[in-house]
Amino acid sequence: MQVALITGGNSGIGLATVRLFLENGARVIALDRNSFTYPASEDFLPLQCDVTSEQGVKDAVDAGFKKFGKINILCNIAGVIEHKSMSPFLTFGVCLPSLRTEPPHEISTEDWHRIININLHGPFYVLKAVVPHMLTNESEEKGVIINTGSGASVRGSHAGTAYTTSKHAVLGFTRSTAWLYRNKGIRCNVVYPGATHTNIVVNSSPANSGAKNPKSFDEVTDPDLKPTLMCCPGINQPEDVAVAYLFLANAQGANGVELPIDRGWLLS
Repeated sequence: MQVALITGGNSGIGLATVRLFLENGARVIALDRNSFTYPASEDFLPLQCDVTSEQGVKDAVDAGFKKFGKINILCNIAGVIEHKSMSPFLTFGVCLPSLRTEPPHEISTEDWHRIININLHGPFYVLKAVVPHMLTNESEEKGVIINTGSGASVRGSHAGTAYTTSKHAVLGFTRSTAWLYRNKGIRCNVVYPGATHTNIVVNSSPANSGAKNPKSFDEVTDPDLKPTLMCCPGINQPEDVAVAYLFLANAQGANGVELPIDRGWLLS
């Protein structure tokens, strides 16, 4: 039996991943700081939880373990990107006409800590709470952790400084985890979603509010981001990215893998 814990599970890529795992027979524990619209069921336990609260995360993970008796998959998907008109607690989707970057000296200390806390400390707190439960699994493969990076994990031109720093750190966190647990039955990999049509894209500017598709990248005005965004080959749907988490959860030889789902954007 597969039991997956998925953060950011109320919207975007997180919700698409919840649905895909349920459709494929897994039981799912989902965490999100917002109240859930997807209904609870015998196989689905939604828990409202802020991933920046270490005790809150531990309590939620323990509640999920109590319900299902095991956790063998962790998908760390919750995250944010810097943007002043953006709701600060939405799931991933980078590639938006109104996105603009701030030089490091202009970033507020509050925004810096918010982004680092959610994007880096959050995955750490969840992993720290989940791994002791994984290690109790009786099978040879104890579990798999799948983190969420970005093109900003390996480049400096995909987003602002705080987000880029957090995603570089997630890559290092993934690599170290993959190595240190390689002989303990736990794998760790990272997905790089490209531009993805989530509520971050749709709600990021008034011109896009409620639109089915985001506006053209021709409308990007930030000169630091425009060269990168203009090279983006296309926009994913959340379901396109969710498949990567399911694949890595089941690919038993995959450890330390960095998997871009970006239509070739990183090749540009």
